[in-house]
Amino acid sequence: SEKLMIYNNLNAVFLLPIFIVLFTDEVIEISVSQYAFQQTQFWGITLIAGIFGFLINFASYIQIKFTSPLTHNVSGTAKAAAQTVIALYVFRNPTTPMGLIGCGVVIVASFAYSRVR
Repeated sequence: SEKLMIYNNLNAVFLLPIFIVLFTDEVIEISVSQYAFQQTQFWGITLIAGIFGFLINFASYIQIKFTSPLTHNVSGTAKAAAQTVIALYVFRNPTTPMGLIGCGVVIVASFAYSRVR
């Protein structure tokens, strides 16, 4: 429901900074880079990233509302495999035959799921 989406976003806003302080070494990086917090560009990029993150969360919510959690997971896996194949084509990254087979299996299985569904 919409309440769950709001709950998750509020948790991210309030809990994520606590987890960053407790479980990462980002506090050291932040203390060294204090000047970044005074830059308009930093806050602009942070705001844009936050807006896109919220929109991705909202799109996932809408997809699950109109399909199912399983369909959402299958489409997310297919999207990741397609991105991998496109990145291999664009950036010419070396890959193993097993990696290519894995991407192919994911794409074919996702297509098969969409046909059965």
